[in-house]
Amino acid sequence: MRIIFTDHAKDAMRSKKILVQEVVATIKTGQKWFSKTDGRYHARKSGIEVVFENKRDFVIVITCFYE
Repeated sequence: MRIIFTDHAKDAMRSKKILVQEVVATIKTGQKWFSKTDGRYHARKSGIEVVFENKRDFVIVITCFYE
């Protein structure tokens, strides 16, 4: 699975000290749901929430944050 990070996601990860490996693990094995409010997927694991778009061949990480 190819993962693309938006500039906003990179900034959020840098400021909150969230590692790429933590984001990937959250997307792969975390609890996932689709939010009709923002039209995007969310994943949660170990206190981290990731907002992403699931495309056919890749995932675009929009943002991430601590809950």
